[in-house]
Amino acid sequence: MLMHLPGASEDQIVAPNSIQKFYKLPPNLSTLQFITDYTAALKQAGWTVLYENHGTDASLTAHYSKKGCDLWTELHMGAEEYKIQVGDAGAGDLARTLDQACHE
Repeated sequence: MLMHLPGASEDQIVAPNSIQKFYKLPPNLSTLQFITDYTAALKQAGWTVLYENHGTDASLTAHYSKKGCDLWTELHMGAEEYKIQVGDAGAGDLARTLDQACHE
């Protein structure tokens, strides 16, 4: 999963894999409400919101790093649909799995 993190000069790989889901926009949903509602929900769930854009190209970037998880998400609101992409930075990390699980 590639993301443009705040302060970075170029996109960064934050997770080896990710999933994307697309949803039809509810009627009369403003970009401000989209970002505000998702920001509140993610913060309440323990995520750190790294970036918010309330403009016509609304987007949000967040990171969750608690309880052994290392998850990243990016939400984007387009003209007719919105996208949620989630990546697990620990998924597929064989070296880390072996290091944690294979000690005598």
